[in-house]
Amino acid sequence: MERLLNMMKLYEIKCSQLIQFTYGEDGLVGENVEFQSIISLKLSNQLFECLCKFDLTQREKSIRKYITDGVIRDLYRNESLELLDEEWKQLNEDRSDLRQIFPTDDISKIVLPCSVEQVIRGVQKLTERLIIAKRDDRLSQIHRLTDVAFHWLCEEIEIRFQQAQVQAEEIVGALAAQSLDKPATQMTLNTFHYAGVSDKNVTLSVPRLKEIINVSIKPKTRSLTVYLTGQATNNAEKCKQVLCRLDHCTLRKETANTTLYYVPDPQDTVISEDQEWVSTYYEMPDQDMTNISQCFGDCLNVIFNDDNTEKLVLRIRTVDQTKSTTNNADSTR
Repeated sequence: MERLLNMMKLYEIKCSQLIQFTYGEDGLVGENVEFQSIISLKLSNQLFECLCKFDLTQREKSIRKYITDGVIRDLYRNESLELLDEEWKQLNEDRSDLRQIFPTDDISKIVLPCSVEQVIRGVQKLTERLIIAKRDDRLSQIHRLTDVAFHWLCEEIEIRFQQAQVQAEEIVGALAAQSLDKPATQMTLNTFHYAGVSDKNVTLSVPRLKEIINVSIKPKTRSLTVYLTGQATNNAEKCKQVLCRLDHCTLRKETANTTLYYVPDPQDTVISEDQEWVSTYYEMPDQDMTNISQCFGDCLNVIFNDDNTEKLVLRIRTVDQTKSTTNNADSTR
């Protein structure tokens, strides 16, 4: 893990600026966060609208029992209605954003610095203890926050979030190394379980982890997981046929069509979409072609575009040795 610690330290670039990785990916310390659930994520759209949307048109009769006519007229103004519509729209947007941030089905494992539900229960218990005349009517049985309690709740959430933020220059590498301790241990245990199994004769556990950290160019016992589609997903015979086709795969089987182009200049092309990468390729040509020349000689000229390009192109030129290189060539694409 010492190498991982060194990788996660501060780096200074040529502009004299320091770059540091975010502590824990969210910038929050582990001792001030806790697992909790957000109720609005698991509610249906109908229930969420019933609990959170305040529709004046449907509650006109009920609110007249508690609010005077002057206040009701103020509520039915366009400004008040627009404010309620904006609040409902904002609630839906916040709910959609939370579902994108936490796409998991188990919403009880969301890590946040402040448990809003616990803070609300604390405020409600405080209001219960401060009751002067206890009553048993419906209005007293349902706990609701007053305006002062709501503002205190918002301030409490802000304070706890500020307290949960990590301090500057905190050691990031130690956290990254410790976070890999549990999965690395599990990888080692899985290696003992698969001891003696021929199908699992691949590099596992700490050696595989070291290959990942070192970004090894030539990993040992490489493997590839292939997901089948169509009838091969549920048919064993179809799976065997796919395996046989993969074992013996030739260029003829993978070629959809072929076309011949005559290009006199080896460093040019008549295909417009290839002109940019061909010219770029010859700006920095390969210097060591000894290994390829030993097998094919000088009769083939093969170049290719960048591996990260969306459309990969392999350009093969057959060179006639009886004539000059600049006067004759056929390229196959």
